[in-house]
Amino acid sequence: MNEKMRRFKKLAILYGQVEQIRSAQLRIASSAANEVVQATAYEISIRQRQAAYAHDALTSGDRESWSLSAVQATVATTRQLRLESLRITREDAHEQAAAAYHNSRQRLEQMKAVIDKGYTLASLEELHRAQAASDDRFLSRRAWIQAQSDARSRMK
Repeated sequence: MNEKMRRFKKLAILYGQVEQIRSAQLRIASSAANEVVQATAYEISIRQRQAAYAHDALTSGDRESWSLSAVQATVATTRQLRLESLRITREDAHEQAAAAYHNSRQRLEQMKAVIDKGYTLASLEELHRAQAASDDRFLSRRAWIQAQSDARSRMK
């Protein structure tokens, strides 16, 4: 049982390492998804700012500034749309990484439960062996004392 428990222990260590790798992958995927969300928010703010500049230029009659602001707002909108498709891709990757992490976490917990049960069974086995050895010693001593007593009574 000892060798078997060592194998389970090594396997549990391996499951723990896989869980750590999956956790790192989840953090990376989460960070990548958040990065795209922040970039999208930045592009939205640029688009809104340029739209405001275009409006101000239009009301002041500055056609050149209006045209430049309108183009920059359009560029920001185009970037935002590209970032939106990237966000969807990264959120899918994040969901897959989360599923893999939770799956590896569950397997690690199952392995720990198997190891705990094995240790419990091994300690119970050891207790039973110790009790059996103690019982054998007691019975042997009792039989020896009885044999000594029988031998003395025959000698008399």
